Amino acid sequence: MRLTRYPQYLKKGKPVILPTLGYSTELILPPSSIKWIHSMPEHMISMDEAFVHFDKICYSLGANKYVGDNYPGKLVSTFDREALAAGIWDELPAAFERWVGGAPGEWNEIDVAQTFRMIVAQLTSRFTVGLSLCEFY
Repeated sequence: MRLTRYPQYLKKGKPVILPTLGYSTELILPPSSIKWIHSMPEHMISMDEAFVHFDKICYSLGANKYVGDNYPGKLVSTFDREALAAGIWDELPAAFERWVGGAPGEWNEIDVAQTFRMIVAQLTSRFTVGLSLCEFY
């Protein structure tokens, strides 16, 4: 936003519409609008819908449900996050030893992207199925 817009509009409590490089425009609201925004119901101003609009998932995946459906967040909120974090922290050294390997101070040549994917997969397995079913042991 050019600095000339602030004193002309926002400082006077007026919203500003700015063109972007994409297919949409940005609406910048003044600070005096915050109370009004919070008073709006979810069906009028929705954070989920904003992300669906921003990410344009329907063009790459064919549907908006992958961003707009918030069941994964609700599901994870029911977990004992401290226990999950403890399991992941226990698994992290084993994952690094398995996929990075080598003795301390020894250099190894690795494919960083593939190694990162395998470490994430191992940590996710520990998170998803637990230690008893995790195949990496």
